[in-house]
Amino acid sequence: MSPQSPGNRQANDADRRYLDQVLPSVRTVTALSVQAGQSTDPGIRGLARLTAATQRARGRTAVRLVSSWTVRDADGPRPPLPTSRGKSAPVTPLEDGHVLDLRYLADLHEHALASLASARTEMVEGINRQGRRIAEDSIRAHSRELAAIEGFTFTGPAPARPPED
Repeated sequence: MSPQSPGNRQANDADRRYLDQVLPSVRTVTALSVQAGQSTDPGIRGLARLTAATQRARGRTAVRLVSSWTVRDADGPRPPLPTSRGKSAPVTPLEDGHVLDLRYLADLHEHALASLASARTEMVEGINRQGRRIAEDSIRAHSRELAAIEGFTFTGPAPARPPED
């Protein structure tokens, strides 16, 4: 068996990197979704509430997984990753509802694309079955979010975004 095989280690560096990204991401998107849950648009409210609930469940699963790991390397046991307890993402004061809705959709879209890429990497490089399950669930959830975002059409101005390089 290789040193990275599941029989010798419960997780590899790819698994750790993935979970290092998941926990802060969950906090950020949950905070944004809670704020967007106050939207006057029922479609945005529904998407935001579903997204917040999905992210909370994903965060709880990730924290349980990280807590259960006993990964050892040449330096001894690794310290646990930080849990989802702590500061939430900064939330901006409520703005014009339409602008807030557009900004939420843009942020959610950007997050979903980044999370999909991260989850796909975990599926290829990770060895932990539970980590891969979290990635699979993430791929499904973010694909649904992207489909829901595609269903929204707005007639107002889009929020200003910095130019992409």
